[in-house]
Amino acid sequence: MTKVFIKRFAFTVILVVQVSHCLALCQAFFAPDDNLTDLFIQCVDAEQKSIHGAMYMFTDKKIAQALVNAKKRGVDVQLILDQISMAAYGKGKFLQEQGIFVLVHRTFDFNAYTMALMHHKFFVFGCNRNQKPLLWTGSWNCTVRATTYNDENVLILDDEQVIVQYQQSFDCLKARLLAIE
Repeated sequence: MTKVFIKRFAFTVILVVQVSHCLALCQAFFAPDDNLTDLFIQCVDAEQKSIHGAMYMFTDKKIAQALVNAKKRGVDVQLILDQISMAAYGKGKFLQEQGIFVLVHRTFDFNAYTMALMHHKFFVFGCNRNQKPLLWTGSWNCTVRATTYNDENVLILDDEQVIVQYQQSFDCLKARLLAIE
């Protein structure tokens, strides 16, 4: 009797783990067919805890304002941007002026052909859809051009292990940049 119970219990546990894994969120979106800006702003508007992102190119005013609004709601917004997003059309300075924590990945040798880039394009949302963390990642930059004209992709995931890895990557990059400031 006990062996039968243990086998049934083990089978039930395995089944529950497999079903919950299958129910994990993984959605793919593609620009210009999908409006990635609107999708991203929906995620920002739904966030209740934190948004930590690393973005190469950030020039979109609507996205910048959505992040400012999230900060005003009490969301912890932290960004790491490549130095290109601090230039004339970039929104890095605007975000800093609005009180958002922005670290800039800079290189000492500003040569467009040889300098190291911070080329990440991801955001970790701390408490979003269904009260769960989310990961937004892909080729898409926070630019109007990326949403309207470019062929880009985005994945939205709620896989906890993957989210932890991205958050760790963000934290390591942040620590490295803070150490050299």
